[in-house]
Amino acid sequence: MLQSVSKFLGGIGYISSKSSDNTITLRISGIEKCLIVRDYSINYPLMTYKLVYFQLWSTILDQIIAKEHLTLTGLIKIVALKAHFKGGLSLLLSANFPNYTPVLLPDYNLNLGLMYIFYICSFINTDGSFFLLVSSDSRATLGLRARLKIVLTQHTISLIVLQAIIAYPGLEVLKPKSEKPAYRLRISSLK
Repeated sequence: MLQSVSKFLGGIGYISSKSSDNTITLRISGIEKCLIVRDYSINYPLMTYKLVYFQLWSTILDQIIAKEHLTLTGLIKIVALKAHFKGGLSLLLSANFPNYTPVLLPDYNLNLGLMYIFYICSFINTDGSFFLLVSSDSRATLGLRARLKIVLTQHTISLIVLQAIIAYPGLEVLKPKSEKPAYRLRISSLK
């Protein structure tokens, strides 16, 4: 799949694998190649809260293109944006830039009018789990009932996306996961 993504984007990136945890990674670097990814992501916007991280990343990309990262002021701006990414600032960055001015995160504004079946398929591809549940049922011929389910889980900050998905006919049951700050969408009927 990652080879297809790379090919679709013009053959950019480097694919590596890590046998210790069975992962394969596509890494794309360099301004020109990152601009290809950004243009694609603008035309086909992210729908989860990752949109905010994409906006931060795009701002940093613009600052690098403008060569702001070559000045102390520009570098401090980039550090302030980096502080919002998962993992925040490393100990080294925190020690070297203790007085950076925090910046506000971009607003999480979705265009839910773009939500269509291909986005739902993308969510299933990336965050979906498939289940076959078998339970006793005295009304069934063999005494058993089988139910198929697809489950999508998102952090509560992206709840609006799951709410938009359940607007499609046949999609149902949105409930919070008790052990995590997340919501789970269960699809058990496509009528």
